[in-house]
Amino acid sequence: MSPEPEDAKEPPPGAGPGGVTWLREELLSEPLEGIEYDDPSAPRPPDRTVWQAVSLEPGTYLLSWWDQARADDCAISLAGPYTSQLIAGVYDESWMPITVDMVVAHAWDSSGSSGAKLWSARRTLEFTIPKLGVYHVGFGVSLMNELPGSVAIANVQLERVSAAGSTPTAYIQTGLTRQYVTSDCENLSAEDFRAAFRYQCQSDGACYYELDKPIIVDKRDLGKPTSRFNGKIASGSFNLRHMTMAVNLVGTGIRDCEEGGSMGCYGSGFTEYTVNHDAFLTRIVGYKNTAQSFNFGSAAINHGKALTTERYITMPIGNADNSTLAQPGIEKSEFRGRPLDGSYRLRIWDNGQMRWDRLEDVQLVLKYRYWSAIDRQPSGM
Repeated sequence: MSPEPEDAKEPPPGAGPGGVTWLREELLSEPLEGIEYDDPSAPRPPDRTVWQAVSLEPGTYLLSWWDQARADDCAISLAGPYTSQLIAGVYDESWMPITVDMVVAHAWDSSGSSGAKLWSARRTLEFTIPKLGVYHVGFGVSLMNELPGSVAIANVQLERVSAAGSTPTAYIQTGLTRQYVTSDCENLSAEDFRAAFRYQCQSDGACYYELDKPIIVDKRDLGKPTSRFNGKIASGSFNLRHMTMAVNLVGTGIRDCEEGGSMGCYGSGFTEYTVNHDAFLTRIVGYKNTAQSFNFGSAAINHGKALTTERYITMPIGNADNSTLAQPGIEKSEFRGRPLDGSYRLRIWDNGQMRWDRLEDVQLVLKYRYWSAIDRQPSGM
């Protein structure tokens, strides 16, 4: 065994920021007592497996990671006659396997030969989900009749792909959820913007367009040039809290009452929307730049009225637009007191008169409050 190189705790070069997890088993001097289950016949995960449950929609997915054989003391394992097996698998809700693969964990060649690498190449496991449901992604590091295993895995990523045979995208570090912050939405065309929504229908026949990725607000990124909210939400202030929210759909002729439109259609300058605000373990930053995490749970504006009056709300807001926003039912206060931080899921309901092909943008108009730091004048002045 070799001493652990300094970079053994870091993800592989070129893998992006992320983390490394050490999966290790050990022989016990005495066997553990049997585990008692409330229902012995209930489905259970495979033995010697760590796993995570995820909710997936029908489609093709890629699971990817990097791996590295480790010694019992976590040092890098040398290539030799025995190297830990790594088992990666995806299982349905009843633990029936969707796909399972076994690879030999990458072992480092300490001879100094040219091209020797600490980590494996990026591994991939492709699978197809037949229906909406809860699935399990699991890893094991040794076989039932083999010696205990010891493997490090880095930057595990699960992503949906457009077709079989696709390659994984660049690794994106996430937290407790699969949500992430990106600024790759600048200069989108109207077609690209509409493509960011998916059209779905409920069992009761109601249909909607839903934003594929949530909008994420993170106080720590405000003021950075890369932030999509730079110059739009006050940076340098603290404890930002909601007051009201309004939604404006930008485009010409978004509502079409020509075919089958009633008088109500001609007299309605709105389309219904729903916004969910998820604020689990949200960081509230104080004026001393210290942060505490709170669980604000999830809240929603259900079937609010989004303006479709062929207006673009400017800053500063003109008197006419201010009067329109102040109409009953347009500015919504359901989020009052909740932090601006969190993720927002947007759904636009299809009412039969909406021309989706004419939508160009969606504006969220916020009124919020915040604290500003006050510096006292030095004594003696």
